[in-house]
Amino acid sequence: EIASQLRPGSYAAEFDLVLAHIGAFVALRDTAASAATRKAPILINGYDYFQPRAAGAPWFRGGRLGSGPWVFPVLRDAGLTAAQMREAAAAVIDCFHERLIAAFGGCSDIHVVDSRSVLSPAHPASTGEYGDWLDEIHPSKAGFEKLADCRWSRAVASRGRSGAHGAVPRAAAQ
Repeated sequence: EIASQLRPGSYAAEFDLVLAHIGAFVALRDTAASAATRKAPILINGYDYFQPRAAGAPWFRGGRLGSGPWVFPVLRDAGLTAAQMREAAAAVIDCFHERLIAAFGGCSDIHVVDSRSVLSPAHPASTGEYGDWLDEIHPSKAGFEKLADCRWSRAVASRGRSGAHGAVPRAAAQ
């Protein structure tokens, strides 16, 4: 349940699960029959900072994670203001990025792309698509284009030249 994962320290198990899934994908690549596939670089990105808000995604309805909003109801029920919600969400996003770097940053063929601080935050009172955001946690088409232009294309162009862990440094991409 999402609510139980939003307590301090409780999201570590979810991070472990995501990292295990990424690791399984890397293992599939590494054991592919094709030598070209085994050499294929992998780009991994985390999330940008989002504003928890009452903006669901109806097309996810019926899925394992539901249609959202995912974070907003729990933080609202905890009595947090919109600014406090954004700060709490940012702390989780930062922790996830650190975990991605720790898990995959030392791999020369895996590039962790820092997707933070690219998108403009949605207005806390908005309930649908707003600027760079389709719903509470997913970028809109314009948001994905901004991420691609600002970070992903730069990471692809600089792969192999961006240092030991392949991450695009946050300050360099802003």
